[in-house]
Amino acid sequence: MPRTPWARRTVPAPATDVMGAELVVHDALDGAIGLALAPLSSHVTEVRDEFLATTTHDVLQPMTGIKVGIQTARRELAGPSREIAKVDRLLNRAESEVDRLTALVTSLANASRITLGTISSWKLKP
Repeated sequence: MPRTPWARRTVPAPATDVMGAELVVHDALDGAIGLALAPLSSHVTEVRDEFLATTTHDVLQPMTGIKVGIQTARRELAGPSREIAKVDRLLNRAESEVDRLTALVTSLANASRITLGTISSWKLKP
């Protein structure tokens, strides 16, 4: 506590000095935390972007197969030969791609639920 020049007793510091010091400490801590978290934040962003790119590719790949199969089946049915066996193979392949896509989306949904804490991993079927 500061001493007054005219007296020998101590005078308590004004409350504003304590509050000001507290604000300075908080600002310094916020700055230090921000600097420490910047690399982590950058890494999280990089991992998120990579995850989204991979997931988008994995979802679009079966959809492309489905679309090609349907278009080819339509052309086959519109043509003069109308090979039903070929159309059946194309539709089976498209159905397989739908199953693959459904499994992928289900896995993503389950992972999301686990992350959010709304489902536990032991409830999932392999």
